[in-house]
Amino acid sequence: MVDLLPLDQPLSPEKSALGVVIVFLVLLIIYLVRLNQLLLGTPDEINKVVQEPWTKEVLLETYQRLEKNPITTSSYADRIPPKLDRRYIITGGSGENASAEVVTTQTIPSKI
Repeated sequence: MVDLLPLDQPLSPEKSALGVVIVFLVLLIIYLVRLNQLLLGTPDEINKVVQEPWTKEVLLETYQRLEKNPITTSSYADRIPPKLDRRYIITGGSGENASAEVVTTQTIPSKI
């Protein structure tokens, strides 16, 4: 029988490094397999709050409902907060969000 690791001789640096690399690779593979198992499933907490997937029927029903009763500014005007005489500093973006904020808060654009 061939003795692959004689105990009476000190371990060479090459064999030590090879052993460390092999142990690292084995641990990495175990970690990746476990991570893959976790990512394949959905946690129970998420399953409790997730809604049913959209179907063609649900989308068609929603489309028809919105065609009959479209969402307009007047349909939610009573939910808009009252006008406040405040100044807003809008940073970044293309301006679309800022203009939407001006409209919904009824702020005079020159006060921005």
